[in-house]
Amino acid sequence: MMKKRAALALISCLSLSVATTSTIMANEQKADFEQTELFGEKYSVKTEVTDNNVIYETISESGERNVFIYDRSSKTATLNGDDIELRIEKFKDPNLSRTNVKMASTSYTPVYVNTQTISFNDIVTSISAIATLIGGVISVANLIGLALPSIAGVIGDWAGAVGLGSLAAGWYCSGGFTYNLYRTTGAVQLSGALNPQIAYRYQNCSVNFAVKGKSMSYNYSQVGSWWYASNPY
Repeated sequence: MMKKRAALALISCLSLSVATTSTIMANEQKADFEQTELFGEKYSVKTEVTDNNVIYETISESGERNVFIYDRSSKTATLNGDDIELRIEKFKDPNLSRTNVKMASTSYTPVYVNTQTISFNDIVTSISAIATLIGGVISVANLIGLALPSIAGVIGDWAGAVGLGSLAAGWYCSGGFTYNLYRTTGAVQLSGALNPQIAYRYQNCSVNFAVKGKSMSYNYSQVGSWWYASNPY
């Protein structure tokens, strides 16, 4: 597996050395990429959601390129072409279940339904690869109606603070992205709806992971929009 990763990295570097690539990449950055920093180096980050895939791509100033691809039909993912150990689960948190309201003040009062998590485990060889893996998993949140910002810079600050050091030898990065599903207490009338119905939304999103004996946890404050009927994810 490590040989395959080394070959992919070499191919990526060779492709980026082609003379026309820098011009093409500059044009793409202006149109599609957002800029961030990781350890003081500028990175271009792009998230693309299609009918079939969620694609999260990062390119560094020095030419390191990492691509996370999530297949929406098979619910599988790859990082730079290699399969990621990915598991999607739903469960009920008994502590949150006990906090459900007995007498709601309004129909919009949120009631806990379940917790959902996307667990991952993959070998990474750079901080940029970690940021791409985590960013890719978080980008799947686009499918559940949550526009969550990149935390690549946060990961870089964390890696520097804990003295993560070199990952060139390849280290497992394991963790998960967790979010809770809530419903309205009663039927509500959403914009454009013909009749009031029970609505649902996601909230309390967080990501946690560990690599090389160091761990990081990050909580989002964003709350999803209410939606009807079937789960959009």
